[in-house]
Amino acid sequence: MTYTEAMIDSVRYAKVNGKWVTILKRTDAAEYFPIYMSASEANIIKKELIPDRWGKLWGYEKFIIGRDISGHDLGSLIIDELDGNIHARLVFHKENSTMEIECPIAGAIALAYKKKARIYVEESSFYNTGDTE
Repeated sequence: MTYTEAMIDSVRYAKVNGKWVTILKRTDAAEYFPIYMSASEANIIKKELIPDRWGKLWGYEKFIIGRDISGHDLGSLIIDELDGNIHARLVFHKENSTMEIECPIAGAIALAYKKKARIYVEESSFYNTGDTE
């Protein structure tokens, strides 16, 4: 699989299907990857994007409890779309070792944003809007 770097473009309510959507945009092209989710999942991401509006952040690191990540730094988030399901893996680095932890997509995006980690999405998951930049 080939991955390309992406950034958070927006988190918004999609009137078409009545769901929330987080849109990731390729950093090098006008191609987008929509991730549909519940309102509570969207709120996890919005809390990181606009903290002053949502109050004190509670930190989403809780889902990695039980994993020894001491001394590891969050390097990146890898997102795959397999069989219509979206999978997220956080990649931690420590000296010469790497550790991947699969986790829920909303928390992974929020944590990657908070820690300024790079986000990579499987290249075939993007949609071309027809716009040229």
